[in-house]
Amino acid sequence: MRILLTTAPLPSHLFHLVPLAWALRAAGHEVLVAAQEDFTAQVTAAGLPTGPLSPGVALSDMIGRDRAGNPVPWVADAQDKARRSGRGFGRLAAHALPPTAALVRAWRPALIVSEPSEFAGRLVAAHEGVPWAELDWGPVVLPAFTAGAHDELAPERAMLGLAATPEPHLRLDVCPPGIRGVGAPPARSRPMRFVPYNGSATTPDWLDEQSASPRICVTLGSFAAAGSHRALLEAVLAGLAGLDAEILLTADLPAGCPPGVRPVGRVPLDLLLPHCALVVHHGGIGSLLTALHHGVPQLCLPLATHDTEHADRLAALGAGRRLDPTQATAEAVRRHAILLLTDPRHRAAAARASRDLARLPGPDRLVPVLEELAG
Repeated sequence: MRILLTTAPLPSHLFHLVPLAWALRAAGHEVLVAAQEDFTAQVTAAGLPTGPLSPGVALSDMIGRDRAGNPVPWVADAQDKARRSGRGFGRLAAHALPPTAALVRAWRPALIVSEPSEFAGRLVAAHEGVPWAELDWGPVVLPAFTAGAHDELAPERAMLGLAATPEPHLRLDVCPPGIRGVGAPPARSRPMRFVPYNGSATTPDWLDEQSASPRICVTLGSFAAAGSHRALLEAVLAGLAGLDAEILLTADLPAGCPPGVRPVGRVPLDLLLPHCALVVHHGGIGSLLTALHHGVPQLCLPLATHDTEHADRLAALGAGRRLDPTQATAEAVRRHAILLLTDPRHRAAAARASRDLARLPGPDRLVPVLEELAG
């Protein structure tokens, strides 16, 4: 069976699809990932074949400019920001739509699997009559985000004869109940265990060495890689300085690192966190779920609108604490870190969440469900 995976050109979005792709290939199915030309290296680094689409476009340009190239005004309200971002992802889908349709007609997949921010795959699936599944990678896809993409893609839906944005035939839900919150799961959903994949790397020699003090991992994900939020990162490191701990930083500081901080570069969290007593991160769902998988307490500094709810639900579980980035002074970071390191209730809650995750069916258990859907 041929299965096409579609993703926005963002590593963290691709990473959520990789374990399912491996499970499908291990079951003997052909898997292809549709990716714009400048993103294919990310796909092949995960050991997956790719079908290149159109030349790459910068997501920042898609969000920051309309189709005529005019700047899109910045907005402060959370819902307006989500709608603005959704329209940008809609423009990205409009750019990817013709080559995605051509790829589907040429390769003829029996099933398309998309992540929630990629919209070209679902439109093509609906138009071509191909079953479509969505892999939900978090508890919150803001309705305003989806509505913005829906509005932006009105011309494409009219061209394809689609009255509405298609709903998936099946949702694979990797979010554990404690993080998703109360209430019924999404319609047509099946739970699937989150299996961490944060990129490929060689395990550093020093990582297996016994550390004389607890290790704390600090990561701001792509925010740090892009050089933004530098002041926040410096405040975090200043707050952790002086603790009896070794700080593992997944970013490089231009001015160098304070004493006790080891810059490790882009080492995947899945390799680092089994050796850590605490992780400080930006609230991204990949970082949060990877830490839950390993039972590591977390300090979340949510930088994106949707990450705030992730952090709130983590704090409600007791497996971590939330600190608003605007209030993340060195003193506040230090106070929260000490509580997470010394209060055994946080580690116990993180261990319970890890066990709850482990009880969910793995990606291999969902392969027969996808086979039935394709059939």
